[in-house]
Amino acid sequence: MKKIFTILIFLTLQCACFGETVLQGGVSMDIDGARAAAFDNVSGNVSKDLILANLIDPNYEENMNAILNGQIDLKDRELCKFSTGIYGVRYKNDPYRAFYYTKDGKLDYTDKKSRLEYPHNVATYDLNGNLIGSAYYISKYEQYIFDKSKNLTTHWVGDTGYDKNGNVKASRRYY
Repeated sequence: MKKIFTILIFLTLQCACFGETVLQGGVSMDIDGARAAAFDNVSGNVSKDLILANLIDPNYEENMNAILNGQIDLKDRELCKFSTGIYGVRYKNDPYRAFYYTKDGKLDYTDKKSRLEYPHNVATYDLNGNLIGSAYYISKYEQYIFDKSKNLTTHWVGDTGYDKNGNVKASRRYY
């Protein structure tokens, strides 16, 4: 029994020492597994026409008023506000895609979900339609975000985003 207890303590300490390999949230997730899932079947680019059609938020004033009043679920769209000043818009008639705008309503980037159920990946694209990163969404409340070089940038748990060292990086009000 002492031998089993000693092995369990050793394994626990080993996991603590190698915190970059496994992150804890609602569930334990191997970062390499999340990384592979995040980039599974992801396209390297999106249509320039899609980008051009959404360069300016057509509902900017209404979205700003809704965000200021704490309304994130509107009739035809959902909103998400980040501490960085960026806000997201996901239209209910196209729940796979979201558009992220600067505080003055100019498109900053867009993303696309692989599917609506969890878990799923979400690929992110710049204004030229090029892939800039991807994420693995375990649930509504937990995601692993990677840059295009597949480096972990943020681990979201609820409304708090952590860097790879576990330091608070950002906050959000999520969908």
